Amino acid sequence: MASYSCPQCGKSISPKDACEFCGYLMKNFGDQVLSISEKKTGLFPKKFYFHFYLTLVAGLILVFILFKLPRHVIDTNRNLTSSRTSDKKNSSPEEPQSLSKVPLVSPTELNADPKTVNLIREMEKDYKDEKENDRKLQLAENLSKAYIAIRYFKAAAPLLWNLAVEKNDAQSWTLAANAYQEAIQEEKDSLLVDEYVHKTRQALSKALEIEPGLTEPKIELALLYMNGTQPMQGITLLKEVLEKEPLNEKAGFYLGAFSMQTGQYEKAVSRFEIIIKHYPENFTAYYYLAIAYQNLGNKEKSLPLLSQIIENCKDPHILSLANQLKQNLIQ
Repeated sequence: MASYSCPQCGKSISPKDACEFCGYLMKNFGDQVLSISEKKTGLFPKKFYFHFYLTLVAGLILVFILFKLPRHVIDTNRNLTSSRTSDKKNSSPEEPQSLSKVPLVSPTELNADPKTVNLIREMEKDYKDEKENDRKLQLAENLSKAYIAIRYFKAAAPLLWNLAVEKNDAQSWTLAANAYQEAIQEEKDSLLVDEYVHKTRQALSKALEIEPGLTEPKIELALLYMNGTQPMQGITLLKEVLEKEPLNEKAGFYLGAFSMQTGQYEKAVSRFEIIIKHYPENFTAYYYLAIAYQNLGNKEKSLPLLSQIIENCKDPHILSLANQLKQNLIQ
């Protein structure tokens, strides 16, 4: 088994979620198992999945029926493509472009009941065969929702990307970025992961170009930079968030985590003290704060934090890490 050196204590360890000697969390910023206060459940709101889970079959049947109606019955929403043809011709090479081909999934890739699969197949066929642009965009939007409902994001992401290119608003670009980020979590092909990361960065940048004051896209873009080759650019974005929202939980948390990785434990302490004061159920912050105090030689402040986790946290992963670190400290 391969071994690695812990970036915090320097000891040789096997690949794990955390160093068995000092408790340092080994996950990258963009791939943390632990979210701000509970495990990550996805970038789309829970109610988004819940809604589609309950209404997917009925909704798809309705959409399928609508697709078969004469075109003049359906509002084609022509505003989606108004006056953008000339803009595309004059765009720079870096400007996001529509994907000429949107790959559809194979029959074995859909994780859904047979009735739902059949309905999605009909929607895919309608989308593939449609030539009229406005109607094709409408079909793409409904098909992307169907893919998201069964959590098949690598098929939904290209559709949402093309919709974002056409609509060119911050919400559409954010949805496309979210879908690509979810696809990254599911993809094993490293080349596709690189492509998804690039698309995510482009989509988030476009959302912020249109609405610079958006918080969530700025945080997500910051994490991409911090997990890549431009960490200081990510730090700058997170600090911009805190200037506007001094108590933003995510921005403060990730700045504290970055301070931990770079050995700036006093800065980490100040960040995490604010987090646990205003977000007392964020036990990941308690754990990081305990490690920061440990590295500052302050075991007296580290142990009570670990006890807080052990007494109140319901996450078994954090509980295990806290128990392990506490045992190491009292030995």
